[in-house]
Amino acid sequence: MASLVSVEEFACRRPEPLTADEKRRAECLLQDASDLVREVVGCDCLTDPIPATVRLMVIRLASRALDNPNGIQSESIGDASYRLARHAQGGMQLSADERRELERACGIPPVTMAPVGVGVDRSTYRLFAPVGTSERDRVEWRNGRAV
Repeated sequence: MASLVSVEEFACRRPEPLTADEKRRAECLLQDASDLVREVVGCDCLTDPIPATVRLMVIRLASRALDNPNGIQSESIGDASYRLARHAQGGMQLSADERRELERACGIPPVTMAPVGVGVDRSTYRLFAPVGTSERDRVEWRNGRAV
């Protein structure tokens, strides 16, 4: 599948022009970011026109990976210490807030797990249940039931 954002769109948002090497790398990073976003939200909401939040998230992910390929979170000059992010993947990882932002932009309702006792022995299972309102289907969920 094609990238959700073109290299030209990406380049015009950068503070400095991209070199030829950076353009080639940006093309790969934009494809990786697009694939990650598609994996998180599914392809249903990613039709033309692509939501602005989705496009901006792809640009944000690719920018992080281009600017900070090693995922360094902090750095000190004295004694030359640095710290990597806990799950450093070159910036190509969505935070929980970014995931929620994407889900909200695509109308995906949040989901929670609820313990449910079932059967004679009251074995406890965990079931997924949506909470809140789904803007896509206009259904409001309370306690795992549509109302």
